[in-house]
Amino acid sequence: MLKFFNNIVARLIAINISYGILDIFLTSFLISYIMRSFENQMVGVAVFYIFWAIMITLGFYLAGDRTKRGNKMAVFRVSILLRICACIILGTCSLNLPIVILVASVLGLADGAMNLPWHNIISEKLSKPQLIKYTGYRQSVAHIMRVVLPMLVAMLITASSYSVMVWMVVPFSVFSFLLSFSVKSAPASSNGLKMKSYLAKCRTNAFNRKLFFCEFVRGLSVDRLLIVMPMLIVYFMHTDFALGWVQSLSSVAIIVSSAFIGRFLTLRGFPMLLTIASVSMLGSVLLFLCLHTVPSLVIYMLVYSVAGRVFFQLLEMNMTNGSNYSALNRENKVEYFISRECCLNLGRAFNCIVLLVIGLLGGGAHALGIMSLIMVIITAFVAVLGVSVSRDVYNATRRGR
Repeated sequence: MLKFFNNIVARLIAINISYGILDIFLTSFLISYIMRSFENQMVGVAVFYIFWAIMITLGFYLAGDRTKRGNKMAVFRVSILLRICACIILGTCSLNLPIVILVASVLGLADGAMNLPWHNIISEKLSKPQLIKYTGYRQSVAHIMRVVLPMLVAMLITASSYSVMVWMVVPFSVFSFLLSFSVKSAPASSNGLKMKSYLAKCRTNAFNRKLFFCEFVRGLSVDRLLIVMPMLIVYFMHTDFALGWVQSLSSVAIIVSSAFIGRFLTLRGFPMLLTIASVSMLGSVLLFLCLHTVPSLVIYMLVYSVAGRVFFQLLEMNMTNGSNYSALNRENKVEYFISRECCLNLGRAFNCIVLLVIGLLGGGAHALGIMSLIMVIITAFVAVLGVSVSRDVYNATRRGR
């Protein structure tokens, strides 16, 4: 046990996984719960994620000054308490539009208060080789737990209800809260936020402009496939149990790919892996749209789970490595992460507005399938941008910048 707590990578993985257990309830199964609670299923989901995208951006900004001048882990702990509040609301209130907006707002603030200090902690505590190990092994360990949990969760929700089951994951958040005290954090600066001057410098910084645009397009496309995939499963397979077993099967595939990344990936291999992931996602969505059957949907889900996860891991590492790319970013990490989050969530919000319009016009599963094809095609552009960013980081590392 003492050896575990002396290993910063292991501690960060344990905190992140215990925090992330709640994501099983607050992502796919919450989407299913919202769809079953609204007559117009797309509208309910779209409204939830529009408010979530707005509030996570606000959460980043509100947490910014405290993250820069204070204890980053204290801000992270606030996010855990906000998540527990969201669980209490879901566990005690019937789902309607005002409750959806309230839960989305609380979760958005929580995710903003978590992501900003957490990105800074990761950037501060881990070297580039440690970051690769953390990213790969974290996903692998997390999905070992998710092989069984989605199936178990689905069966229990079917036997009782979503609002009852959400109480069972609160203890994981409490554990994450307690474990967070094992990571120390010192103030990064005595100065407050300097967003205006930082953004002015970014306008003439080619690397930052490229990375921020990549994040916007990512939010517009591949990032929001995380919403579209569970919606397609609910449309075609109808039950939480189906959602659970498909997620469990996906986790098995992700375990292998994530462990491979943690063990073998180097900065030099980023471009090839991004390209392979993008081509795989495009091929799987075309298969689904051509056949439009449950087996082709399951294949699409499995391919997307692996390729999409690889894609996310590489883009996240690009983003973290970008925070150390130049003196401008190293000296303004909080401003960097806030700027990146604003670009990402602008893309997310725009995507969800499109989803809302489709829902208001009466679109269904077929329209959602076409939307997913467009999103995957755009993902190819994200891959090109991501490859360019990773090459910049690799070249800077070789030069010892």
